[in-house]
Amino acid sequence: MIHETPFIPPRTQAELASPAPIGQRHEQMKKIAVSLIGNGFTPDPVFVQLRSMYEPDVSDREIRDLIEWAIAKNPQPCGNGSSRNDNVAALQVPEKPERVTAEQVRANVEKWLGRFRSDQ
Repeated sequence: MIHETPFIPPRTQAELASPAPIGQRHEQMKKIAVSLIGNGFTPDPVFVQLRSMYEPDVSDREIRDLIEWAIAKNPQPCGNGSSRNDNVAALQVPEKPERVTAEQVRANVEKWLGRFRSDQ
């Protein structure tokens, strides 16, 4: 079975490349969510993309509510006439950092501090 990557319109690509400042993020998330859902993305990758774009003061609930709102709007694919395989951009999924052990933390601190010590 061939899995076709959903199309991301150029305007949406531009929005993804430039996260909005505080005060404009909600509107930007609405535009992005409607576009991505309309072009075939499922809610989970849309959530991951939006979550990676904004600081924690944008809550997971706000993002999920926006995605549900976008789904309810029943958006349609972009009708720009281009082939879905032309200039397809993939969503950037941030890699989860590997957990650091206490021993690794201690070794990193000692390496960084070197011989430096401080007391009262």
